[in-house]
Amino acid sequence: LFHTCYSISLLLLSPALGDLHLPALFTDGMVLQRDMKAPIWGTADPNQEVKVQFGGQNKSATADAGGHWRIDLDPLEVNATTRPLRVTAGAEMRTIEGVRVGEVWLASGQSNMEWSIKASSAEDQRIAASAPVPLLSIFHIPRKLAATNQSDVVAKWQPATPDTVEGFSAVAYFFGRELTEKLEVPIVIIASSWGGSRIEPWAPE
Repeated sequence: LFHTCYSISLLLLSPALGDLHLPALFTDGMVLQRDMKAPIWGTADPNQEVKVQFGGQNKSATADAGGHWRIDLDPLEVNATTRPLRVTAGAEMRTIEGVRVGEVWLASGQSNMEWSIKASSAEDQRIAASAPVPLLSIFHIPRKLAATNQSDVVAKWQPATPDTVEGFSAVAYFFGRELTEKLEVPIVIIASSWGGSRIEPWAPE
């Protein structure tokens, strides 16, 4: 039974090669971790220069021979105002809208963490259905069997509204909700759980 939520800087391995690509984590509505270097990564053409612009910072790096690149933004202060983040590689540019700075948390584990709001008590369902949580966003990683580390997922950031959280982890939702009330900063919760799974996949090799 794994109830712990961890604040993380996510590093996903082995992305697909080719033109400029960002994982699904780097899409509209994302939140960057405050008070520490914030990594941005993806793929581009091999040996191509990649630039990242956000909050007055302009950073660059060169993709390696396999096309992988990573740029670390300098530590950022909390900011609930939405701003764009731009990534450029050659003639290609990706603009991520609605980016805020706050806290990024991962909720992972087995059935207790996976248990959804719609399967919880009537009181929990009532609270979750009562109103949106303006400072809270959610990212639900779907189940997928794989023998190797995956570089991306089919998912997207969503605001925590009565409609979006119904199938979301109840533990993760109420944890995130409490954080927004106590800290009053943007909070995002990444939920990645699978009931009955072995503990080894949740621990670093």
